[in-house]
Amino acid sequence: MDDGAVQLEVMATSVDGVALAVGAGADRVELCQDMPAGGTTPSIGLVREALRRTSAAGVDLMVMIRPRGGHFVYSSEELDVMRADIEQVVALGVTGVVFGLLTPEGEVDRNATTRLVDAAGVRTTFHRAVDVSADVISAARAAWECGCDAVLSSGGAPSALAGAAVLAELRRWAPQPQGLIAAGGITAANVAQVLELTGVNQVHASVRTSADTSIALDMPLGPLPDWPAASWPVPDEGGVAAIRGVLGPARR
Repeated sequence: MDDGAVQLEVMATSVDGVALAVGAGADRVELCQDMPAGGTTPSIGLVREALRRTSAAGVDLMVMIRPRGGHFVYSSEELDVMRADIEQVVALGVTGVVFGLLTPEGEVDRNATTRLVDAAGVRTTFHRAVDVSADVISAARAAWECGCDAVLSSGGAPSALAGAAVLAELRRWAPQPQGLIAAGGITAANVAQVLELTGVNQVHASVRTSADTSIALDMPLGPLPDWPAASWPVPDEGGVAAIRGVLGPARR
């Protein structure tokens, strides 16, 4: 990517979602499952099918490594699961993996993070666990020091726009131009302002809508509280395309 390009990363949780993100102009897809839990590790089958679609389009694929929802303090057994998942997805040929690990005190778990970085051997992003850490700037710096290539953050605020001042400070600490990804409420209406205020050259969008389905069945397990029973979240193709329009053509 040339120095002036801004990369757009889009979250997806299904094969349909990956196809929509790619078609709307994403440079990179972050793949996970269980969005209501904040994203967890996707199945190997989903990773394989997503990779088939992203590779054909020249789009990078980052895979979330998170064994469960909830807090980001993991047991040794959970870390074993994470290492095993990393081994499997890296063997498939993904661009990289995304994870975040904290101590009970809210600091980056340096030992565990370094071990996962070393186990991966591919691009690594420390996710928005930094935004719930005791100190966002200290946590981001620790993640970089552990070898993470990038940190995904809203600056500890509800949105990247609200956290723009902290993101600008993080950008100055980033060890490389691609070391910081702004996330949180990114839309076509605010992405230019986020870029101007922060100086970042990567943004992460999770703009979403419900999958189009004509199937109307009684769902005895119940829907998500804020989601139609027979549907599931996918990237809003129009919303992603609008952000892409502001950023300019995809660099593929």
